[in-house]
Parts: sequence; structure tokens; C-alpha cells
Amino acid sequence: MRVLESSTVAIAAVLALYGGSYSHAAQPVIEEVVVRGELRAAELTTVPASISVISAQTIARRHAQHLENLLGIVPNVNFAAGASRGRYLQIRGIGETGQFIEPLNSAVGIIIDHVDFSGIGAVTTLYGADQVEIFRGPQGTLYGANALAGLIDISTAQPADVRRR
Repeated sequence: MRVLESSTVAIAAVLALYGGSYSHAAQPVIEEVVVRGELRAAELTTVPASISVISAQTIARRHAQHLENLLGIVPNVNFAAGASRGRYLQIRGIGETGQFIEPLNSAVGIIIDHVDFSGIGAVTTLYGADQVEIFRGPQGTLYGANALAGLIDISTAQPADVRRR
């Protein structure tokens, strides 16, 4: 009887020690993605639009120097290139199709730091890019006729006091 009591106490003590270690385990950290292409910055999960966000880490990991280096990983985005960089963008099948079949207004808008660069296509460099947001679907309410198929919004890194590599 005494052996049973002492083994029960020993088991309870061991379980109490292991139970405490689980409560202090590090909780997984979920990265917060902030969309800046809307009128106000908002979390990705609260924006009512079909958006793909590419972070600076993904840009660096893929060694992307031009926008066309990233467009292959984004669903429903296509581009066509002539002799140089891809210029003719399509989102969900809507957009420019070639050099001689170009509409008056670009259907895919390109915004770099709130400045409209629509019509130049994927020749955009990603030097200093902090985040690339691709909005699928019409964005004409905020960006006008140049964003009927969608919008590509490129945000560059903000200035800092220390040198970055």
C-alpha cells in the first residue's frame, strides 16, 4: 500500500514538472501583412478585395530585379514581352495583348509610391521595393480608368537613419 502511495506521488510530481514547461513554450508568431494600396493602410484579412502581397523578403529570396520576375508567382496575372522586358500585362485575362493591339488606356494600373506609371508595363525595376501588392479586379473607384483589370502597387522602403544592404 505504501509503495502504491509513493509511486502515485512521484508520478504526480513528474507530471506537474512537465506540465509547466508546456505553458512557457513560445507561441507561434503570425506575420501581420499590411495593405497600403487602399485609401488607408489595413490588414490583409480585413480588405474586401482579391489581393496578393509580395514582401521584401520574397523579393530578395527570388533575386527579383524587375517586376516581371515576380509576376509568375501571382495567380491570374500574365504578361507578354517583345524583344525586351514584359510590357503587356493582363489580370484575369483583361489587359493589353500585344504591341499593335493596344487600347488608349492601360487596363492594368501600375502605381509606384502613389505615382501612376500605367502603360510602361513590367519594365519597372524593384530597386528599393519594400512591398508589391497586386489587386485583382476593377479598381477604378480609387485609381480611375487605368485600373479596370486590376492594379499593381509598388511601395519602396521608407528612409532610415542607418544604412541598409
